[in-house]
Amino acid sequence: MFLLFLCIIYLPVVASTDKQYTALHFGTSNSDYISFNYDMAPFRDSLSICTWIKRIYTSSSYPVVFHYYASGHEILIGPDGYHNRVVGDTGLENRRNLVTVPVGTWFSYCITWSVASTTIKLYLDGDLVATDQTASGRRLTMGGQLWFGGLYSRNSGHVFGGDLYQFNVYSNVLESAEIKKIADGGLCFDLEEFSDTRILRWEDILDRSRSGSVSEVEVCTRNELITRLRESQEKVANVTGRLNGTEAQLSRSEEKVETLANLLNSTQEELDSSQLSFTEAKKQLNVTNEKLVTTEEELKGVTSDLEEVTAELEGVTAGLEEVTADLEEVTADMNRTETSLETVTGDLNSTQAELGAVSDHLETCSTGLKDIGRKFKDSRTFHNVTRWDVLLTPPYFNKVFSNELFRQLTTSWKMLEKFVGTNMTEGVIQHFRHFHRDEMCEAFELIMIEHFKDTEMTTGSLYRNSFEGV
Repeated sequence: MFLLFLCIIYLPVVASTDKQYTALHFGTSNSDYISFNYDMAPFRDSLSICTWIKRIYTSSSYPVVFHYYASGHEILIGPDGYHNRVVGDTGLENRRNLVTVPVGTWFSYCITWSVASTTIKLYLDGDLVATDQTASGRRLTMGGQLWFGGLYSRNSGHVFGGDLYQFNVYSNVLESAEIKKIADGGLCFDLEEFSDTRILRWEDILDRSRSGSVSEVEVCTRNELITRLRESQEKVANVTGRLNGTEAQLSRSEEKVETLANLLNSTQEELDSSQLSFTEAKKQLNVTNEKLVTTEEELKGVTSDLEEVTAELEGVTAGLEEVTADLEEVTADMNRTETSLETVTGDLNSTQAELGAVSDHLETCSTGLKDIGRKFKDSRTFHNVTRWDVLLTPPYFNKVFSNELFRQLTTSWKMLEKFVGTNMTEGVIQHFRHFHRDEMCEAFELIMIEHFKDTEMTTGSLYRNSFEGV
C-alpha cells in the first residue's frame, strides 16, 4: 500500500522535470506569440498572476508579456513596468521606475485583485511596491482571448522579445507571505503546495501551439533538478513516516470502532426497550394534554374572576385613598389639639401652684382664727365687762384680750357699722377710723358672731357697753 503511494508521489515529480522547469523565449517579431481561448470564469471575482520575466529586447516602446482582451484591455502585463492593468483599471500604468533589475536578469512579478476588496496590488521580487482601487462591483469580463509575447493587434511597438517562465494564474488572492515564499524559492521552486488554486498552469501553456519564433529554454540545471528531486524525496520520506504513524492510528481506531459497534448494538437493545416505554409515555402524554385543555378552560374562568376582583380592588384602593386623606386631616387636628392640651396643662400647673400658695395662706389664717375662737370662748365668763376703759385695765387686758385680739376688735369697722343708731354713732366710728388702720377681717367678724350669738354678751351689747361713756 505504501509502496504504491510512494510511486504515485514520485512519478509526477520525475515526469514534471521535463516541463515544469522550462522557460519560453519569444523572438523580436510581431509574429512571435502564443494565443488561445480560455474559460476565465474561475477568475471573475478574484485572481493572482505570478510569473518570472527576463528582459532582453529593449527596442519596443510599450512591450507586452501577457494580454487578455475581451471587448477591451482587461489584463495587460509588461516587462518594463509600463503595463500593470487588471479589469481595465489603468491606475498602475506607467510605473517603469519600479523595475530596477538590469536587462537580462530574471525577476519575480505578481499582481493580485478581488472584487470584494476592489484593490489591485503589485509585487516585484516578493515585495509590495504599488496598490490601486478599482470601481466597486467591477468584475473580470468573460469571453476573451489570451495572448503571450505581444498585443492582440500584433503591433510591433508591443513586441516582448524576452524570456517568460512559470506564468500561473490563481483563482484567489495570494497572501503577501505566500508571494514572498514563491519569490524567495527561486526559479526551481516547487509550486505543488499551491495546486488547489493554480488553475491556469504553466505546464498547460507550454503545451499550446506557438506562432513564429517561440522556443523552449532550460532554466534549472540538471544538478538543480537533482537537488530539487532529493528535496522531494525527503518530503516523500517524511510523508511516509507520517503515513506509518497514521496506519497505527487507524489500527487503534479500528479497535475503537469495534468497541463502538458493540456499544451501538447494546444501545439498540436499550432503544427497543425504550420504544415500549415511549409508547406508554405517549399515552400518558395524551391524557395529560386532555387535562391541560380542561385546566386551560378553568384558567380562563379564573382569569375572568380575577379581572372582576381586580376591578373591585381598584374601587377599594380609591376608597382607601380617600380614607387616607381623611386620616391625614384627623392627624393634623390631633396634632393641633395636642398642642392646645400642652398649653392648657401648663396653665393648670401654674394655677395649681397658685392654689397651693392660697391653701397654705388659708390654713395659716384658719389656725389663727381657731386660736381666737378658743380665747373668745373663754371670755364668756366675763359678763360684767361694760366699759371700754375696764377692758383696757391691766387685769382684764392681760387675761382676756391679747394685743392681737384688741387690734382686730378695734379695726373691725364693718361690725361696728351694724350698731349705728343704737349705742354707736357715725362720729364714734369715724373717730376710730381716724386713729386706727383701715384693715378689716371678714372672717374674724363671722367668728365673733358665731361665738357670742347664744350668750348674754352679744356683739351689740359688747360694743354698746364698751363704748358707753366715750
